[in-house]
Amino acid sequence: MRVLFAATPPISKVFALAPLAWAFRAAGHETLLTYSEQTALAAETGLQVVDAAPGTSGNEILAELFAARPELVERWIEPLGDDPAKLAPGVAALNRPFLSTAVELADVWRPDLVVFEQSAPYGLVAAARARVPAVQRNLGTIRTAGVHDAVLALLAGDLARLGVTEVPSRPAMTLEFVPPGMLPFPAPEGEFMRYVPYSGGAGMARLPAPGDRPRVVITLGSVRPDMHGLGPLEATVTAAAEVDAEFLLALGDADPAPLGALPPNVRPIGWTPMDLLLPTCAGVVHHGGGGTSLAAICAGVPQLVALDPRYLGHKTLAPAVERGGVGLVALQDEVTPGLLRTLLADEAIRKATDQVRAEMETLPSPAAMVPRLANLVAAS
Repeated sequence: MRVLFAATPPISKVFALAPLAWAFRAAGHETLLTYSEQTALAAETGLQVVDAAPGTSGNEILAELFAARPELVERWIEPLGDDPAKLAPGVAALNRPFLSTAVELADVWRPDLVVFEQSAPYGLVAAARARVPAVQRNLGTIRTAGVHDAVLALLAGDLARLGVTEVPSRPAMTLEFVPPGMLPFPAPEGEFMRYVPYSGGAGMARLPAPGDRPRVVITLGSVRPDMHGLGPLEATVTAAAEVDAEFLLALGDADPAPLGALPPNVRPIGWTPMDLLLPTCAGVVHHGGGGTSLAAICAGVPQLVALDPRYLGHKTLAPAVERGGVGLVALQDEVTPGLLRTLLADEAIRKATDQVRAEMETLPSPAAMVPRLANLVAAS
Protein backbone atom coordinates (compact mmCIF):
# COMPACT_ATOMS: atom_id res chain seq x y z
CA MET A 1 0.00 0.00 0.00
CA ARG A 2 1.17 3.52 -0.77
CA VAL A 3 0.49 6.23 1.82
CA LEU A 4 0.95 9.91 1.01
CA PHE A 5 1.50 12.23 3.99
CA ALA A 6 0.78 15.94 3.58
CA ALA A 7 1.90 18.85 5.77
CA THR A 8 2.35 22.62 5.65
CA PRO A 9 5.00 24.61 7.56
CA PRO A 10 6.23 24.75 10.27
CA ILE A 11 8.31 21.60 10.75
CA SER A 12 6.47 20.68 13.96
CA LYS A 13 3.57 19.47 11.80
CA VAL A 14 5.89 16.99 10.09
CA PHE A 15 7.05 15.80 13.49
CA ALA A 16 3.41 15.18 14.44
CA LEU A 17 2.94 12.92 11.40
CA ALA A 18 6.29 11.10 11.56
CA PRO A 19 5.46 8.32 14.08
CA LEU A 20 2.46 7.17 12.04
CA ALA A 21 4.53 7.30 8.85
CA TRP A 22 7.22 5.20 10.55
CA ALA A 23 4.58 2.69 11.61
CA PHE A 24 3.35 2.32 8.04
CA ARG A 25 6.90 1.93 6.80
CA ALA A 26 7.76 -0.67 9.45
CA ALA A 27 4.67 -2.63 8.43
CA GLY A 28 6.00 -2.85 4.87
CA HIS A 29 4.06 -0.04 3.21
CA GLU A 30 5.48 2.69 0.98
CA THR A 31 5.36 6.24 2.31
CA LEU A 32 5.95 9.67 0.82
CA LEU A 33 5.76 13.10 2.47
CA THR A 34 4.83 16.34 0.71
CA TYR A 35 6.13 19.44 2.45
CA SER A 36 8.05 22.64 1.84
CA GLU A 37 10.40 24.81 3.92
CA GLN A 38 13.07 23.00 5.95
CA THR A 39 12.75 19.95 3.69
CA ALA A 40 16.22 18.76 4.70
CA LEU A 41 15.08 18.68 8.33
CA ALA A 42 11.93 16.86 7.25
CA ALA A 43 14.06 14.29 5.42
CA GLU A 44 16.00 13.67 8.65
CA THR A 45 12.88 11.91 9.93
CA GLY A 46 13.87 9.09 7.56
CA LEU A 47 10.93 9.75 5.24
CA GLN A 48 11.14 10.39 1.52
CA VAL A 49 10.17 14.03 1.00
CA VAL A 50 8.87 15.88 -2.05
CA ASP A 51 9.36 19.65 -1.89
CA ALA A 52 5.83 20.48 -2.99
CA ALA A 53 6.32 24.25 -3.08
CA PRO A 54 10.01 25.18 -3.52
CA GLY A 55 10.94 28.51 -2.01
CA THR A 56 7.73 28.73 -0.02
CA SER A 57 7.83 30.29 3.44
CA GLY A 58 4.73 29.97 5.56
CA ASN A 59 5.60 33.11 7.49
CA GLU A 60 6.09 35.11 4.30
CA ILE A 61 2.79 33.89 2.88
CA LEU A 62 0.91 35.05 5.95
CA ALA A 63 2.83 38.34 6.08
CA GLU A 64 1.90 39.08 2.46
CA LEU A 65 -1.72 38.12 3.06
CA PHE A 66 -2.03 40.32 6.13
CA ALA A 67 -0.30 43.24 4.38
CA ALA A 68 -2.81 43.02 1.55
CA ARG A 69 -5.79 42.45 3.83
CA PRO A 70 -5.12 43.98 7.27
CA GLU A 71 -8.63 43.12 8.46
CA LEU A 72 -7.62 39.45 8.48
CA VAL A 73 -5.04 39.97 11.22
CA GLU A 74 -7.66 40.32 13.93
CA ARG A 75 -9.61 37.34 12.58
CA TRP A 76 -6.43 35.25 12.75
CA ILE A 77 -5.56 36.07 16.34
CA GLU A 78 -8.91 36.71 18.02
CA PRO A 79 -10.65 33.92 19.94
CA LEU A 80 -12.41 31.58 17.54
CA GLY A 81 -15.58 31.09 19.54
CA ASP A 82 -17.97 28.98 17.48
CA ASP A 83 -16.55 30.10 14.13
CA PRO A 84 -13.22 28.41 13.35
CA ALA A 85 -13.89 29.10 9.65
CA LYS A 86 -12.56 32.62 10.22
CA LEU A 87 -9.12 30.99 9.85
CA ALA A 88 -9.95 29.97 6.27
CA PRO A 89 -8.22 32.83 4.38
CA GLY A 90 -4.91 32.11 6.09
CA VAL A 91 -5.22 28.34 5.69
CA ALA A 92 -6.15 28.74 2.02
CA ALA A 93 -3.12 30.97 1.41
CA LEU A 94 -0.82 28.41 3.05
CA ASN A 95 -2.26 25.54 1.00
CA ARG A 96 -2.45 27.22 -2.42
CA PRO A 97 1.26 26.63 -3.32
CA PHE A 98 0.86 22.89 -2.66
CA LEU A 99 -2.11 22.18 -4.92
CA SER A 100 -0.26 21.56 -8.16
CA THR A 101 2.12 19.01 -6.65
CA ALA A 102 -0.74 17.35 -4.76
CA VAL A 103 -2.58 16.75 -8.03
CA GLU A 104 0.60 15.62 -9.79
CA LEU A 105 1.46 13.08 -7.09
CA ALA A 106 -2.08 11.74 -7.11
CA ASP A 107 -1.75 11.14 -10.86
CA VAL A 108 1.82 9.85 -10.94
CA TRP A 109 2.52 8.15 -7.60
CA ARG A 110 -1.04 6.84 -7.17
CA PRO A 111 -1.39 6.64 -3.37
CA ASP A 112 -3.87 4.24 -1.78
CA LEU A 113 -4.35 6.51 1.24
CA VAL A 114 -3.64 10.17 2.06
CA VAL A 115 -2.89 11.26 5.64
CA PHE A 116 -2.78 15.01 6.22
CA GLU A 117 -2.33 17.24 9.23
CA GLN A 118 -5.27 19.46 10.10
CA SER A 119 -3.97 22.64 8.45
CA ALA A 120 -3.08 20.89 5.17
CA PRO A 121 -6.42 20.23 3.45
CA TYR A 122 -4.56 20.06 0.15
CA GLY A 123 -4.38 16.43 1.28
CA LEU A 124 -8.12 16.25 0.63
CA VAL A 125 -7.41 17.43 -2.92
CA ALA A 126 -4.81 14.70 -3.48
CA ALA A 127 -7.17 12.06 -2.09
CA ALA A 128 -10.06 13.25 -4.25
CA ARG A 129 -7.89 13.22 -7.35
CA ALA A 130 -6.63 9.70 -6.60
CA ARG A 131 -10.11 8.60 -5.48
CA VAL A 132 -8.80 7.19 -2.21
CA PRO A 133 -9.66 7.79 1.47
CA ALA A 134 -8.20 10.76 3.32
CA VAL A 135 -7.33 10.66 7.03
CA GLN A 136 -6.85 13.84 9.03
CA ARG A 137 -4.45 14.14 11.96
CA ASN A 138 -5.66 16.91 14.25
CA LEU A 139 -3.09 19.26 15.76
CA GLY A 140 -4.91 20.66 18.75
CA THR A 141 -8.45 21.47 19.81
CA ILE A 142 -9.71 23.55 16.89
CA ARG A 143 -12.85 21.93 15.53
CA THR A 144 -12.55 21.42 11.79
CA ALA A 145 -16.25 21.76 11.03
CA GLY A 146 -16.70 24.48 8.43
CA VAL A 147 -13.00 25.27 7.99
CA HIS A 148 -12.33 22.92 5.09
CA ASP A 149 -15.55 23.96 3.33
CA ALA A 150 -14.49 27.60 3.50
CA VAL A 151 -10.91 26.84 2.44
CA LEU A 152 -11.98 24.76 -0.56
CA ALA A 153 -14.38 27.52 -1.61
CA LEU A 154 -11.52 30.03 -1.57
CA LEU A 155 -9.38 27.62 -3.62
CA ALA A 156 -12.14 26.76 -6.13
CA GLY A 157 -10.59 28.79 -8.95
CA ASP A 158 -7.18 27.19 -8.45
CA LEU A 159 -8.71 23.73 -8.35
CA ALA A 160 -10.71 24.34 -11.53
CA ARG A 161 -7.54 25.32 -13.37
CA LEU A 162 -6.01 22.01 -12.25
CA GLY A 163 -9.02 20.08 -13.45
CA VAL A 164 -10.27 19.19 -9.98
CA THR A 165 -13.99 19.79 -9.70
CA GLU A 166 -15.17 17.85 -6.65
CA VAL A 167 -13.34 17.59 -3.33
CA PRO A 168 -15.17 16.18 -0.29
CA SER A 169 -14.56 18.48 2.66
CA ARG A 170 -14.73 15.68 5.24
CA PRO A 171 -12.00 13.05 5.66
CA ALA A 172 -12.89 9.39 5.91
CA MET A 173 -11.39 9.38 9.42
CA THR A 174 -9.99 11.91 11.86
CA LEU A 175 -7.30 11.11 14.42
CA GLU A 176 -7.45 13.30 17.51
CA PHE A 177 -4.27 14.87 18.88
CA VAL A 178 -5.02 15.38 22.56
CA PRO A 179 -6.29 12.56 24.82
CA PRO A 180 -9.95 12.41 25.91
CA GLY A 181 -9.34 14.03 29.29
CA MET A 182 -8.00 17.20 27.66
CA LEU A 183 -10.69 17.76 25.03
CA PRO A 184 -12.47 21.04 25.87
CA PHE A 185 -15.66 19.98 24.05
CA PRO A 186 -18.14 17.15 24.67
CA ALA A 187 -17.43 14.82 21.75
CA PRO A 188 -14.30 14.10 19.70
CA GLU A 189 -14.16 14.62 15.95
CA GLY A 190 -12.77 11.15 15.41
CA GLU A 191 -10.61 8.34 16.78
CA PHE A 192 -7.92 8.67 19.45
CA MET A 193 -4.31 7.71 18.79
CA ARG A 194 -1.48 7.81 21.31
CA TYR A 195 0.92 10.72 20.96
CA VAL A 196 4.54 9.66 20.45
CA PRO A 197 7.02 12.47 21.26
CA TYR A 198 9.36 13.46 18.47
CA SER A 199 11.00 16.82 17.84
CA GLY A 200 13.87 15.89 15.56
CA GLY A 201 17.12 14.09 16.15
CA ALA A 202 20.45 15.39 17.35
CA GLY A 203 24.03 14.21 17.65
CA MET A 204 24.96 14.60 21.31
CA ALA A 205 28.17 14.05 23.24
CA ARG A 206 26.08 12.84 26.19
CA LEU A 207 22.50 12.58 27.33
CA PRO A 208 20.99 15.49 29.28
CA ALA A 209 21.38 14.89 33.01
CA PRO A 210 19.48 16.47 35.93
CA GLY A 211 21.14 19.41 37.64
CA ASP A 212 21.57 20.23 41.32
CA ARG A 213 18.49 22.47 41.35
CA PRO A 214 15.03 22.07 39.84
CA ARG A 215 15.29 22.60 36.10
CA VAL A 216 12.81 24.45 33.90
CA VAL A 217 13.07 24.50 30.12
CA ILE A 218 11.80 27.55 28.24
CA THR A 219 10.93 27.11 24.59
CA LEU A 220 9.08 28.85 21.80
CA GLY A 221 8.90 25.72 19.70
CA SER A 222 9.94 25.38 16.08
CA VAL A 223 8.17 28.42 14.67
CA ARG A 224 7.96 31.22 17.21
CA PRO A 225 11.48 32.77 17.17
CA ASP A 226 11.29 33.09 13.40
CA MET A 227 7.84 34.69 13.45
CA HIS A 228 7.90 37.26 16.22
CA GLY A 229 11.38 37.31 17.70
CA LEU A 230 12.18 36.65 21.35
CA GLY A 231 10.09 39.41 22.88
CA PRO A 232 7.59 36.95 24.37
CA LEU A 233 10.36 35.54 26.57
CA GLU A 234 11.34 38.79 28.27
CA ALA A 235 8.91 38.57 31.19
CA THR A 236 9.71 34.89 31.77
CA VAL A 237 13.47 35.50 31.81
CA THR A 238 13.05 38.47 34.16
CA ALA A 239 10.87 36.43 36.51
CA ALA A 240 13.25 33.46 36.41
CA ALA A 241 16.01 35.56 37.97
CA GLU A 242 14.09 35.53 41.26
CA VAL A 243 13.36 31.79 41.36
CA ASP A 244 15.67 29.18 42.90
CA ALA A 245 15.86 26.96 39.84
CA GLU A 246 17.93 26.40 36.71
CA PHE A 247 16.33 27.69 33.51
CA LEU A 248 17.34 26.41 30.07
CA LEU A 249 16.50 28.43 26.96
CA ALA A 250 15.81 25.84 24.28
CA LEU A 251 15.84 28.13 21.26
CA GLY A 252 17.45 25.96 18.61
CA ASP A 253 19.48 28.19 16.30
CA ALA A 254 17.89 31.44 17.51
CA ASP A 255 20.31 34.03 18.91
CA PRO A 256 19.38 34.95 22.51
CA ALA A 257 21.23 38.30 22.23
CA PRO A 258 17.99 40.34 21.89
CA LEU A 259 17.16 39.31 25.46
CA GLY A 260 20.23 41.16 26.73
CA ALA A 261 22.34 39.93 29.62
CA LEU A 262 20.79 36.75 31.00
CA PRO A 263 20.45 36.13 34.76
CA PRO A 264 23.03 33.70 36.21
CA ASN A 265 20.44 30.93 36.50
CA VAL A 266 19.31 31.21 32.85
CA ARG A 267 21.40 29.75 30.04
CA PRO A 268 20.74 28.98 26.37
CA ILE A 269 21.25 25.49 24.98
CA GLY A 270 21.52 24.20 21.44
CA TRP A 271 19.05 21.93 19.70
CA THR A 272 18.15 19.10 22.08
CA PRO A 273 15.30 16.64 21.50
CA MET A 274 12.52 17.49 23.94
CA ASP A 275 11.75 13.85 24.66
CA LEU A 276 15.27 13.51 26.10
CA LEU A 277 15.45 16.89 27.83
CA LEU A 278 12.04 17.04 29.50
CA PRO A 279 12.49 13.99 31.79
CA THR A 280 15.35 15.89 33.47
CA CYS A 281 13.11 18.90 34.17
CA ALA A 282 10.68 19.91 36.88
CA GLY A 283 8.71 22.22 34.60
CA VAL A 284 8.43 23.71 31.12
CA VAL A 285 7.34 27.15 29.93
CA HIS A 286 6.20 27.19 26.32
CA HIS A 287 4.17 29.01 23.69
CA GLY A 288 1.20 26.65 23.41
CA GLY A 289 2.61 24.26 20.83
CA GLY A 290 0.96 20.86 20.72
CA GLY A 291 4.17 18.86 20.46
CA THR A 292 5.74 20.57 23.47
CA SER A 293 2.57 20.28 25.53
CA LEU A 294 2.04 16.56 24.95
CA ALA A 295 5.75 15.77 25.21
CA ALA A 296 5.67 17.38 28.66
CA ILE A 297 2.77 15.15 29.66
CA CYS A 298 4.59 12.06 28.37
CA ALA A 299 7.51 13.05 30.60
CA GLY A 300 5.26 13.79 33.59
CA VAL A 301 6.34 17.45 33.65
CA PRO A 302 4.02 20.33 34.66
CA GLN A 303 3.74 23.13 32.10
CA LEU A 304 3.08 26.84 31.88
CA VAL A 305 1.61 28.09 28.62
CA ALA A 306 2.79 31.69 28.24
CA LEU A 307 0.45 33.07 25.61
CA ASP A 308 1.42 35.41 22.81
CA PRO A 309 -1.93 36.57 21.37
CA ARG A 310 -0.38 36.55 17.88
CA TYR A 311 0.17 32.80 18.07
CA LEU A 312 -2.56 30.22 17.47
CA GLY A 313 -1.54 28.22 20.54
CA HIS A 314 -3.94 30.31 22.59
CA LYS A 315 -6.72 28.74 20.55
CA THR A 316 -5.43 25.22 20.07
CA LEU A 317 -3.73 23.88 23.20
CA ALA A 318 -4.28 26.35 26.03
CA PRO A 319 -7.93 25.25 26.50
CA ALA A 320 -6.79 21.62 26.59
CA VAL A 321 -4.12 22.34 29.20
CA GLU A 322 -6.72 24.02 31.39
CA ARG A 323 -9.27 21.26 30.80
CA GLY A 324 -6.80 18.55 31.78
CA GLY A 325 -5.41 20.47 34.76
CA VAL A 326 -1.89 19.68 33.54
CA GLY A 327 -0.53 23.19 33.77
CA LEU A 328 -0.99 26.92 34.10
CA VAL A 329 -2.00 29.42 31.43
CA ALA A 330 -1.09 33.12 31.43
CA LEU A 331 -0.41 35.92 29.01
CA GLN A 332 3.27 36.25 28.20
CA ASP A 333 3.67 39.54 30.05
CA GLU A 334 1.92 38.14 33.13
CA VAL A 335 4.58 35.54 33.94
CA THR A 336 5.84 36.30 37.45
CA PRO A 337 8.23 34.67 39.92
CA GLY A 338 5.20 33.53 41.90
CA LEU A 339 3.71 31.81 38.87
CA LEU A 340 6.98 29.99 38.19
CA ARG A 341 7.17 28.86 41.81
CA THR A 342 3.60 27.56 41.56
CA LEU A 343 4.58 25.62 38.45
CA LEU A 344 7.33 23.89 40.42
CA ALA A 345 5.41 23.32 43.65
CA ASP A 346 1.77 22.62 42.75
CA GLU A 347 1.15 18.93 43.45
CA ALA A 348 -2.32 19.08 41.90
CA ILE A 349 -0.79 19.89 38.52
CA ARG A 350 1.72 17.08 38.85
CA LYS A 351 -1.01 14.61 39.83
CA ALA A 352 -3.22 15.68 36.91
CA THR A 353 -0.27 15.33 34.55
CA ASP A 354 0.33 11.78 35.77
CA GLN A 355 -3.35 10.94 35.30
CA VAL A 356 -3.45 12.26 31.73
CA ARG A 357 -0.19 10.47 30.94
CA ALA A 358 -1.72 7.21 32.16
CA GLU A 359 -4.75 7.85 29.96
CA MET A 360 -2.53 8.51 26.94
CA GLU A 361 -0.72 5.21 27.48
CA THR A 362 -4.01 3.32 27.07
CA LEU A 363 -4.68 4.77 23.60
CA PRO A 364 -3.83 2.84 20.41
CA SER A 365 -0.25 3.41 19.27
CA PRO A 366 0.53 4.50 15.70
CA ALA A 367 1.54 0.89 15.01
CA ALA A 368 -1.87 -0.31 16.22
CA MET A 369 -3.62 2.18 13.94
CA VAL A 370 -1.95 0.88 10.76
CA PRO A 371 -4.16 -2.22 10.32
CA ARG A 372 -7.26 -0.15 11.09
CA LEU A 373 -6.34 2.33 8.38
CA ALA A 374 -5.49 -0.50 6.01
CA ASN A 375 -8.99 -1.87 6.60
CA LEU A 376 -10.38 1.58 5.80
CA VAL A 377 -8.63 1.44 2.44
CA ALA A 378 -9.81 -2.10 1.77
CA ALA A 379 -13.40 -1.10 2.46
CA SER A 380 -13.32 1.97 0.21
